[in-house]
Amino acid sequence: TANFISIIKSGKLPDGSKCEAFLDGKRIPGGDRSGHPPLPREKLPNCEKMIVLTDYESLEPLYPQLTRWRRSRDGCAAQYQGKSAFRGFQTMTARHGIVCEDRRKVTMHG
Repeated sequence: TANFISIIKSGKLPDGSKCEAFLDGKRIPGGDRSGHPPLPREKLPNCEKMIVLTDYESLEPLYPQLTRWRRSRDGCAAQYQGKSAFRGFQTMTARHGIVCEDRRKVTMHG
C-alpha cells in the first residue's frame, strides 16, 4: 500500500523499495533496483499489442492532493502484512499525511 500511495502522491516509488512498478509499459522511477535484471529489449505481448518496456525519465504525480485512502478486506490476519497489518495501516497517517480507512467485511471471508 505504501508503494501505491507514493506513486499516486509523488510519481515515484519510495527510496529503498525493492520492487518495480510499470504504467503504460514504462517503469516508474524510484525504489532500489539493485539486483533487478535489466529491462528486456525485445517486444513483449500486451493484451492489445506488442510493447517494448522502457523507463519514465520522470512521472508527474497521479493525484498529489490525495488525502484519504480506503481499503476493504475481510479482516483475516493473514492478508496484507499478516499480523502486523494493523500497525502498518494505522501508522500511515503519520508516515504519509493521509487519513486511512480500513473497512472490514467479514462476509467476504472465504
